Amino acid sequence: MKISQKGIDLIKKWESFKAEAYLCPAGVWTQGYGHTRTVNKYSQIITERTAEEFLRVDLLIIKGGLSPLLKGITLSQQQYDAIVSFCFNLGVGAFQRSTAYNEILINPDGKRVADSWIQYRNAGGRFLRGLLLRRLDELTMYYG
Repeated sequence: MKISQKGIDLIKKWESFKAEAYLCPAGVWTQGYGHTRTVNKYSQIITERTAEEFLRVDLLIIKGGLSPLLKGITLSQQQYDAIVSFCFNLGVGAFQRSTAYNEILINPDGKRVADSWIQYRNAGGRFLRGLLLRRLDELTMYYG
């Protein structure tokens, strides 16, 4: 599967564009639309176009990591988009270790997916209202 424009828009909504590098609440250097892979405190200011390019590459990396994890699981486009947003925020490795992933393996349409998903609302060891709202937005997309 491939993320849809609605999925990309959801990620961009929650990441929002930042031209300059900054430390996110989890203490990770971030820039553009949540790009972290090549960012440090010395990163140069970027344009929105560059941020879009970084986002596209980051999404391809996530797709590569998710493909083997989701092989054989039937998902709707909305479910896939929500999972990509979740992974963009947490990382594919964290998703693979999550109770949400375990619930998706058991029953992708079940209520227990939401119960597990919503637990991922902390960063740097503390509750963040923004992450809770993001998880709720993702779940709204997931259940379509």
